[in-house]
Amino acid sequence: MEDVTPAMLRAQAEEALRPVAQRRVRLLEELLACEAELKPLVRRAVEVEISYRRITSLSGLSRPGSGHGVVH
Repeated sequence: MEDVTPAMLRAQAEEALRPVAQRRVRLLEELLACEAELKPLVRRAVEVEISYRRITSLSGLSRPGSGHGVVH
């Protein structure tokens, strides 16, 4: 039986972490792209008086204009 060194344990942990971490980074990049695409669409929806409740229901955004969505 081979002794497992701390370096080996760290390498195993990093190997297990890497694919999930990479997927998270890709998803965050995709989310940012979606938010950029949504920004003018949400502005237009507000201009034509679609309710904030409906916008948040459709988009999953927090209240537009609150500083926590895409409309600032």
